[in-house]
Amino acid sequence: MIEKPLKEIRGALIEKCVDILAAYRKTGSGSPPGQLVMPETLKELSMYVLALLKTRAFRGGSVASDMRVHSMRLLKSMGPAELQLYLYPRILPIHNMTEEVCQPSPLIYLNVLICD
Repeated sequence: MIEKPLKEIRGALIEKCVDILAAYRKTGSGSPPGQLVMPETLKELSMYVLALLKTRAFRGGSVASDMRVHSMRLLKSMGPAELQLYLYPRILPIHNMTEEVCQPSPLIYLNVLICD
């Protein structure tokens, strides 16, 4: 178990993200001086680190210790695809959906009736 204060852990995550981006810049990414052209995955890295810092496991303030431990265990048990969706879920536009898509399936009602 990690025995560092939460503030240090949060700072270490941010520093590691900055170090990765700085190392990419030093490699001579072929971009003109004053600009940093990054691949899409590196652009998303900082977004995922920020999302990770906002989870209950790393959020500061008054989070109950059992909720923090549960969130840490949940994060550790997820695979990459699950973690990606947990940190940054898909957003579906509902303003332009057709009525056929918005109607619930009859199988949903059947499942509810069977369970009762």
